Amino acid sequence: MNIQHPLGAMATCCALAAFSSTVLSQPVTNRIAPVADAYVRSDIPTSNFGTFTNVWVRTNAVAGSATCRGYLKFPLATLSDASSVSLRLFGPMQYTGSVILAACSVADTNWAETGITWNNQPPASNLLTTTTVNVTDVAGHWYEFDVSSFVKGERAAGRNFATLLLVEPTILTGNTANYAKTVSREFTVNQPELAWVPLPTVRIYASGTTLNEGGPTSP
Repeated sequence: MNIQHPLGAMATCCALAAFSSTVLSQPVTNRIAPVADAYVRSDIPTSNFGTFTNVWVRTNAVAGSATCRGYLKFPLATLSDASSVSLRLFGPMQYTGSVILAACSVADTNWAETGITWNNQPPASNLLTTTTVNVTDVAGHWYEFDVSSFVKGERAAGRNFATLLLVEPTILTGNTANYAKTVSREFTVNQPELAWVPLPTVRIYASGTTLNEGGPTSP
């Protein structure tokens, strides 16, 4: 009696399907606008600057100047399976020269855009990234900070918002009076954003499949 193994047909099918082609979809950059942004000033500790069209970032280095820190809050509901996330800011510097800017994580997301001040500002949690901005002119430019690890971690933990803090951690010699004036969400163009790229989608087709505009066609 010729007895066939019950998995024989499946094994043959799998062997035939082993020859396949993989297609990766092209990643598309998605953008998330902040729901709140503001800066705080050390010399006016009870004042709020949440409705201003710029977010100032500077460290007090000369008499009469103030330390300013920028806060941005982003919703995370639309972020899913991201491969990378960047904080993108546009704005001019006060003078030419070089300025060091740093992005920090902030655990507190309950601050209000029209209520945050120097006296009640939430503290920074961790330094995420630092960049040196070489300013050859005072016109506006885009500046980008990699915040992938923090934002993806917040989303994975089930949090619906993420707060980022922008500071000038170090004053460069010869640029004690320089500072950044990034555009806020209240401005008409070039508002701050989280730019994220999703993981590529993998599609596997059996060998011999013809790909066309209407979709795959079996041989």
